Amino acid sequence: MVKRETFKDPLVRARVSRVRFPKMCPVCGKETTHTNKVVATQKKTQIFSLGRMTPYDRRRMGIPSPEVRTFHVYVCEDHCLEDGGIMRLRAASTFYASLAFCMLVFAIMLIGSDISLGRPLTVWTGLFFVFVGATMALAYVAYRPYGLEAAFKIIGFDYDLQHVWLKLQNSLYKDAMIGINEMDAELVSWIVRG
Repeated sequence: MVKRETFKDPLVRARVSRVRFPKMCPVCGKETTHTNKVVATQKKTQIFSLGRMTPYDRRRMGIPSPEVRTFHVYVCEDHCLEDGGIMRLRAASTFYASLAFCMLVFAIMLIGSDISLGRPLTVWTGLFFVFVGATMALAYVAYRPYGLEAAFKIIGFDYDLQHVWLKLQNSLYKDAMIGINEMDAELVSWIVRG
């Protein structure tokens, strides 16, 4: 089913093979000192799933490998995605969320037992809900998009992977992107997804 999607802020539609990125940070617009790799695959729904397959398994079974595109985006030193503790924070929040999920089973059993026996809820039940709330807040902080992830989003590709749609927050960067790619980029306000 073909679906037309409209955007309030226009997207940049650029030719994949010729796209060049301005030498300014997409987050703040400062001069750049680093580059980051942004890797994207075309999101296709597979008809069947056979689990993790190596490229050899895909070739042997005649299943095409997903197209992977890598873009090198210039960023400033402040917004370079060198892991500044973000991955440790995400790992810790995942650990605590899984711990809270395991504790949820026992908390439901204890709450059910207390209600069925007519006892008041214990202090441990309240502490559990405080722990779950703190875990959810930690997960929100850990998994929200930071700097480059929020300012430079790849919305998708067209059917034959010739053009990429980029959602850029910084209007100066968007104008510079259109200026540096005058023949190969344009602003679009809607796309068609299949």
